[in-house]
Amino acid sequence: MKKNLFVLGVLLMVLVGCGGSSLDNAISQVEKSTEKLTNSKGKMTEADWQSLQKETEAPLKVIADALQAGKVGAMDKIKIMAVMAQWSAAVMNAGFSEVAKQTDELGKSLENASKELEKVSSNLDSVIKTLPDTVK
Repeated sequence: MKKNLFVLGVLLMVLVGCGGSSLDNAISQVEKSTEKLTNSKGKMTEADWQSLQKETEAPLKVIADALQAGKVGAMDKIKIMAVMAQWSAAVMNAGFSEVAKQTDELGKSLENASKELEKVSSNLDSVIKTLPDTVK
């Protein structure tokens, strides 16, 4: 009988230890997503962003629900703050990289437009010079 209780106790501890709490799993999933985002080095496609959003939606909800319900201890709150700070920094860096790429593309387009406007202006100056003084 004692053997059965001991085996049952060990099995219970293994099951609880392997599964972890839903909060710990959610924190772990956000950490993995943060790592993936950091490793992307700003080379995220629209599909990558959508996939990342789907991956993190449920874990972030679990974290928010646990915080709102007051089911989070002090150590978990510190862990959540650290993970969310890393997540925010990774999203900001990736977002800034994306904005920088788009700004470069916009800058090139504006530069080309400026060159075209200079050509048009030069052509208009040439036309104006050929007009008689009465028309000017």
